[in-house]
Amino acid sequence: MKKINLEEDTNYYFYDSNHPAWKMPKLNNLNMTEAAYLKQSIFGGSFRFINEFPNLEFHNSTYSYHAEHDYELEYFIDNSIKDCINLYSHKHKNEHLNVYSNSPIEDIKYFSYADKVTDSNLDAILLVNPTIVTNNILNSYKVIYLLSILNHAKNNNIRTIVFSTNDLDINKVLNSKSIDKWIKKEQDTRLKYGPSLLNKIFTFKSKELLKDINDKFLRGPIQVEGEYLYEINIDFNKSYDYLEIMEMYQDLRNYDLNRARFI
Repeated sequence: MKKINLEEDTNYYFYDSNHPAWKMPKLNNLNMTEAAYLKQSIFGGSFRFINEFPNLEFHNSTYSYHAEHDYELEYFIDNSIKDCINLYSHKHKNEHLNVYSNSPIEDIKYFSYADKVTDSNLDAILLVNPTIVTNNILNSYKVIYLLSILNHAKNNNIRTIVFSTNDLDINKVLNSKSIDKWIKKEQDTRLKYGPSLLNKIFTFKSKELLKDINDKFLRGPIQVEGEYLYEINIDFNKSYDYLEIMEMYQDLRNYDLNRARFI
């Protein structure tokens, strides 16, 4: 890999900055985009991130979203997914499609499923109850995922089918004049509670209550399916004794620590 020396008077652009290719899996899911945001926030720098929608876990400055979406979507809306399937079956009685889905429906004769949206044998994309919110707050990860699927379908002329148990108009939602308010609410919530650029959260489970562990950085536990769920909160806006952090991670070396991404 060629070494790049960063110059103070140079702008650096990250094209398609949400793409998985930027990940560095050996560094606990830290990616080059996140590293650039951190470098710019803490040490300065001039980085530009080009994408379909900003990752609001990292992007904490004011953002105004301007886009006009006109995706061609075939909706089947009813009280349950089973009812949606019935609507679909009445319209397409003898059709069988190889689809990519955000939520595959088991035991249904009308579809077989591809593992990747880029599968060359794909007939259609099936979206089941697509949403861009979590706990009534915008979830930029879900927006990014939805846009990536819809844009791939549009660019490759792939049919897109939507099953929904709620009245839904995806174009109307994505074109909403309120989206900038939703963006700010997600940013404000992440700033207060994390996870965010400077507030990292990890979770792990234990079959027993932890003892003799520095609980300065721990939250919890809460019981989940017979286990104890703990949360580690590291806020870079605060001053820490980093030896304590290293000792805590050493004590937890036998636990499976997972980065929290969603609010």
